[in-house]
Amino acid sequence: MNFNLYLIDFGKNIKDGMHKISKNKKGIIYIINKKKIIIGSVSDGDIRRYLLKGGTIKDNIQRCSNHNFKYVFDEKDTDKILKLLDQKFEVIPVLDNKKRVLKFIERKDINLFNKNIIVRSRSPARISFVGGGTDVTKYFFEKSGASISFTINKFCNVHLIKRNDEKIIISSNDFNKKIILNKNEDIKYDGNLDLIKSCIKLLKPSFGFEIFVETDVKPGSGLGGSAAVSSAVIGAINYIQPYKLNKYQIAELAFQVERIELGVTGGWQDQYSTVFGGCNFMEYSENKNLVQNLILPNNLFDELERRIILCDTNMPHKGSSMQIKLSKNEKIDDYGKKSKILFSKIKEDLLRGKVKDIGKLIQSSWDLKKKLDKKMTNKKILDMEKKLCSKSLADGCRLLGTGGGGYMLFYIQPKNWFNFLSKIKSMNLNYYPIKFDTKGLNVWETEI
Repeated sequence: MNFNLYLIDFGKNIKDGMHKISKNKKGIIYIINKKKIIIGSVSDGDIRRYLLKGGTIKDNIQRCSNHNFKYVFDEKDTDKILKLLDQKFEVIPVLDNKKRVLKFIERKDINLFNKNIIVRSRSPARISFVGGGTDVTKYFFEKSGASISFTINKFCNVHLIKRNDEKIIISSNDFNKKIILNKNEDIKYDGNLDLIKSCIKLLKPSFGFEIFVETDVKPGSGLGGSAAVSSAVIGAINYIQPYKLNKYQIAELAFQVERIELGVTGGWQDQYSTVFGGCNFMEYSENKNLVQNLILPNNLFDELERRIILCDTNMPHKGSSMQIKLSKNEKIDDYGKKSKILFSKIKEDLLRGKVKDIGKLIQSSWDLKKKLDKKMTNKKILDMEKKLCSKSLADGCRLLGTGGGGYMLFYIQPKNWFNFLSKIKSMNLNYYPIKFDTKGLNVWETEI
């Protein structure tokens, strides 16, 4: 844009101003002083009124100027700009704090959908009460499965900035790694941030971007951290894609990323849990998977938060290797049948708002799981269970994840809460009183 078409020196006359207005075709010019500061505006209407009162075109331009002219300090102040355009202003100056012109905005320059934005997403970790293992396709394809999980306030956080080229820059704060790809066709799996790369490869974005990933959940925690990462990455890219995936599609694409594309054996509950958030009753079958996202009363969420503590075993769970082993286990059928009975009991108690017996039911689900494989547990885990589960401490516990390590969930009656806290402190255990998350995958934008 040629600023000179809109600016006139304070020493010029009205005739000079008329010539500039005729040339810029916007019906207005702005007067500047020696310091290039705008001191007033002159419209074709201002000139006409001045001449009708007896003025001449040889008079100084300041004689018909308006010192109460309209302007903005921020070109992103679309609210004010739209209001000025609505009053038939054809051009609006953007000024610095000394009222020197930075640029002029015309009607054609306003595009509310072309902002410089950061897309942010976060997806939560989860805890499971019952049903892990029955969410694996090989099991439920013939026999159906069911699980109950809650999401908690440990998150994978992503922010994404769209680029004007096809380059993709991936940064992981947790692994202190940065990968630069010229375009998504260059993606190759080499053990470096493959989970993130797989999300990008399957989504096939038609634009370049910078994506930054960090997570509260360490690998091997048993809290569904990898599903939270893939869901948050997919959610951020999906936000600026021309087509939009719904919650089921995001969860199922996250499953595809990890289980099909990368070949990591596991179930479905982590992906559904992190995307839907809150309390989820999930049922799996050959024909379809269903997620019932239960809206519990706030007081029930609050009460459960005051009954559950997570303790870190400081050992990673066994992950895919254990899942492969369990899928071939002859005891899995009996485990699945009894797990589904426990699922129904816990579901009924939650729906009725009864929480007193849930700890014992959680313990029953863990007892079932321990029978599947002796490597499901170990000396340290058994020792934690023995020392922390009793009439005066926790009602029950279960190891989260596939087994062998990760976090242990303990369920405590109110009367035993402070006894339990004292005990775990005396054992120097890392513990985490939970807070539930009810949003699941959350994606939003903010201006840069």
